[in-house]
Amino acid sequence: MPTSETKEAEIAYKALMGVVDEYMAGCYKNWVGSMGALDSSTLQAKLDKPLMKRTNHTDTTEREFLAVSTFNVKGVFLQCNFDQDLLALFTEVQYWEKFHGEFSIPYHAHDLYNQKAKFNAMREHVMRIVDAYNKILCDLSAVERRLFSDHIRKLDKRINQGLQKLTWVSKGIIEHYVNDCCAHCAEIYAIVRRFKEGKQRISHQCRLASSMLLLQIDKNVTYAHDIFEATQAARRTEMKRRLQQSHEITQLELRAIFTNFCDGTSEVLREWREFVKEIDSQVEAALRQAVKRSLQALSRAINGDAMSEPQTLFCLKLVLENGRIDYKPTMISLTHLVNIVAKELISTIAVVPRLCDILSPETVKQSSVANDRSDCSALTKRHRSFYSTISNDEDMLKIVVQIMNGMSLAATELQRHLGSYIRCRSILRDSP
Repeated sequence: MPTSETKEAEIAYKALMGVVDEYMAGCYKNWVGSMGALDSSTLQAKLDKPLMKRTNHTDTTEREFLAVSTFNVKGVFLQCNFDQDLLALFTEVQYWEKFHGEFSIPYHAHDLYNQKAKFNAMREHVMRIVDAYNKILCDLSAVERRLFSDHIRKLDKRINQGLQKLTWVSKGIIEHYVNDCCAHCAEIYAIVRRFKEGKQRISHQCRLASSMLLLQIDKNVTYAHDIFEATQAARRTEMKRRLQQSHEITQLELRAIFTNFCDGTSEVLREWREFVKEIDSQVEAALRQAVKRSLQALSRAINGDAMSEPQTLFCLKLVLENGRIDYKPTMISLTHLVNIVAKELISTIAVVPRLCDILSPETVKQSSVANDRSDCSALTKRHRSFYSTISNDEDMLKIVVQIMNGMSLAATELQRHLGSYIRCRSILRDSP
């Protein structure tokens, strides 16, 4: 016997199903009404659109949005241009069919739906181009895109057919077109990756250079005059070798990268010069850091700092000779030695030439830049060497002054101690 709760549940169920049926009927009515404007000719027109279109950040994925925001431009990326109304129609038909004939499907909508698999396959093919092309742009900054403008322009010429001529009803050539575009996208992307990897290797060499210590001061070691001089000379020789090796690697990387731009337009060659200047600035910053750290290490050994006391750096002997007491070597000699070490420490970087002077596009055919006289004259202009720039840097000069002031203070202190021995000179002279 059905209970009262069962009857209430049955009544509630029937009421709910009535609401659902009413809702479904309303949805179906609205959909069929919207389909009234989509006859077979209208649906065919929606297919007669180019395969792709240019897009701005409002239509892109999150990754593309970030890239467009970086470039500060619109209409850079590609987007699949399949009509959104047709995608909605495919979805509607798919779900109305689940009612097994309870709701009839308009013939032209059902006929188009039967081609869904074909259009999905075409969309997947087109998305291969979209993804490959957009991946290239996402990997390039705004400045790098200008450097790659020739490559992107050539790629655009191949892709333009899908932006202007080929439509979703074109037959036979879409697959060939997609394969051709994807192959060229892969070729350009490989160049982009080599470019990026080359930049990373150059940055690594800059980090190595900036971490180099151009002098050698061992802890708890007291140096004789000649030993300290020989130690620093050997250290400079080794550091020069490492700097030359690092710079040679940087040059080789840049020359390898340049092979992709050497036949470029004057615009690309200008961007190449700017790129080399950027790398040149990175090298200069690395060398500046190496020199500064090295001078600071010498200053810390002589003057100490907030964390450490001055180091006992030199071994001095107190000599009584011809009735005169003095230090051997003299403080004048040691001060001169430290001054020479500081200056030659800076001169270590003189082995590194300016990249702007040795990697300009002058090796390219003159016809490539013949129409750009002002830039050509700029190419022949020699830049100040790294050594000249850094040795006259205000920060470096301040550290050198600190070093020499420290030596002067040490000389004054030693002279004060020497006075005590001078007062005892007669005792020392008369001692056996």
